[in-house]
Amino acid sequence: MRCGNGGVWPVRGGGVPLLLTLACYAAMIAMLTFFIWTNASAFLNLPVPRIPETVLWERTSRQVILVLHRRLNWLVHKLYGIACGQDLKMFIMTVVSLYIGSVFASCLSSLTLLYLVVVCVMTVPALYEWYEQEVDHLVARGSHDLRGHLAKMDSGVLRKIPRGKGATSTAAANGSTNMQNKT
Repeated sequence: MRCGNGGVWPVRGGGVPLLLTLACYAAMIAMLTFFIWTNASAFLNLPVPRIPETVLWERTSRQVILVLHRRLNWLVHKLYGIACGQDLKMFIMTVVSLYIGSVFASCLSSLTLLYLVVVCVMTVPALYEWYEQEVDHLVARGSHDLRGHLAKMDSGVLRKIPRGKGATSTAAANGSTNMQNKT
C-alpha cells in the first residue's frame, strides 16, 4: 500500500509543482544544449543537430489530425529554430519565461494552478467584455505613457552611447553636414 501511495503522490498534487519545475528546467537544459551544439558545430566542423519530424498517423479523423500535425510540426520547427539560436532575442525570452514558469510552479500545487487557469480563462474575457471601454482607455493611456518614457530614455541615454566604427563615420558625416549648414 505504501508503494501505491508513493506512486500516486505526484499525480494527486503533492509533486506536480516539482514535476512542472523539473520539466521547465529540462526544457531549458535541452534548449541550451541545442544552442551550444548548433553554434559550436560551425567551429568544430560537426553536423548541425537534427530533430526527426513528428510522426502522427492519419486514421479516422483525417482533417483534424492533419491540422494538429501541421501545427505540431510548426511548433517543433519554431522551437527548434529558437533552441538553435536563430533568433537570440526569442531564445533569451523563452529561457527566461521557462525559468519564471518553473519558479511560479514551485510555489503552487497543481490543483491551485489548474484552478487559477480555469478562473482566468472564464472571467477575464467576461470582465473585458463588460469593461471594454475602460480597459481600452487605460491600455491606450499606458501605451502613450510607455512611449513617452521610452522616448525620454532614448534621447537621454541611448543616443549618448558611442556607436561602432561604421556608425561613427556616418555620425561624423552628419555632424560635418550640420556644421556646414550652420555656417
